[in-house]
Amino acid sequence: MAGDVSQFDPSSDSDWQDLEFLLSDFARLTKSNVPFGHVARELVDNVVEALAATGATLWMLEGSDRLRVESQHDVRGAAASDADHRQLLLSIMRSGRPEVLPAQQADPGPGGTLSNLVLVPICIDDDAAGIIEVRQRADITDESLDGNLRFVSLLGELAADHLRRREVRQLRTAR
Repeated sequence: MAGDVSQFDPSSDSDWQDLEFLLSDFARLTKSNVPFGHVARELVDNVVEALAATGATLWMLEGSDRLRVESQHDVRGAAASDADHRQLLLSIMRSGRPEVLPAQQADPGPGGTLSNLVLVPICIDDDAAGIIEVRQRADITDESLDGNLRFVSLLGELAADHLRRREVRQLRTAR
């Protein structure tokens, strides 16, 4: 994936092409038989690059309230061991609704700086499986954040589809 969606210009054909390429490339990957860890690494690495984000983490739910890092890119902010941050992630995961937390409401990021948080649950049917956390600079416009939320939501849906396909393959081989 390449391109910088954070500076997306809706009137630019090349920006639309970059966005379409990013999504089709990731969709192709999620339809393959690669392990989910590979999909997660591609997702976080490419979302950081595409959105010019300061970092991203894909968390997976283990049990009812434990989170583990599946993949992470340049994030030195709050960790799942931070109880408040973990509760925030779990709450949004369980709601099943993507959300943007403006910098003034979000946890401090690397070096104690405030970052906008884009949080997108990964759900299989109605069950939360994980969450994508993207940290973005505090100076990004609301319109850009909304567009970035939609973009990361599409990536989250594709990741969920990959997990669904993996479950189906596992059921077939268990027969």
